[in-house]
Amino acid sequence: HQHPDNGAFILFSRGSYLACDEGYSRELRLADHNAVLVDGKGYRDEGQNNIWKATKEGDAARLEYCHADGAFIAFSGDSARCYDDSLGVALARRTILGGEGGYWVVLDDLAAELPRTFSWRLHAETAARDAASPEGAAGAGYRWTNGAASLDLRRVLPAEAEVEFSTTVVKSIMTPQEPDKFRVSLLRTLEERTGPSPSARFLHVLAAGSAFKPCPVEVRPLPSGAGTAFEVSGPFGEHRWLVAGPEGRAAADGAETDADWLFLGARRRSRGGSYLVLNGIKTALNGGFDVE
Repeated sequence: HQHPDNGAFILFSRGSYLACDEGYSRELRLADHNAVLVDGKGYRDEGQNNIWKATKEGDAARLEYCHADGAFIAFSGDSARCYDDSLGVALARRTILGGEGGYWVVLDDLAAELPRTFSWRLHAETAARDAASPEGAAGAGYRWTNGAASLDLRRVLPAEAEVEFSTTVVKSIMTPQEPDKFRVSLLRTLEERTGPSPSARFLHVLAAGSAFKPCPVEVRPLPSGAGTAFEVSGPFGEHRWLVAGPEGRAAADGAETDADWLFLGARRRSRGGSYLVLNGIKTALNGGFDVE
């Protein structure tokens, strides 16, 4: 059988799961994965052992690109056609970027034919707590610890969201021949909701670290002339990210690009730096960073 988990992610560090899913289950639901619900619903034909048996050609998720060069990892895929047809989902693109600095950036772009409520969900084995953020830091901040590991999450977008913490109960029947033999799992769930709106954008930074040390990164939004810009700082120095908006461009801090993403990395006490451009033709860097 297959699970409704296109684009979903799991994070594991220092011997513990930090972001997990339902594990072994026969009642398959998108809601039990780290993904986005639309009006509280997931994929078509959910709740059975094989949700894909009636899937038509063209109703599958689409991988847009996957890039890995040793320094950066970039993934983007659109699972819009997997959602229940009644929702009219036109776009459900998830992009995950990471590598240099040891943290991950997760962007979700969503659109539907009619105004919908979009719910971004993350499951963990332990309960989250509010994380104290420096003044001027990105919106919400939460921390999970599990064993020797920690996960810190910072929300850059949306600026405001309805937040709910709950417990998701998963009943896992081992075999259909023995329905009385089952295992119950409890997932500690974070849900961020926006809407109703015909579109939504979620942008998060996730950093894994030690449960015995503070958050390894700080995340701050930056003023931008187009798109979204933010800075991630830590022992590695300062990284600045520009993300294109609906107009197809981003501009901030002396940089302008028509790329989907522009990453600018520089190390403290050094004039050297690194950069990454994804799906762009024209990029101008006018200051702020010396790029080799």
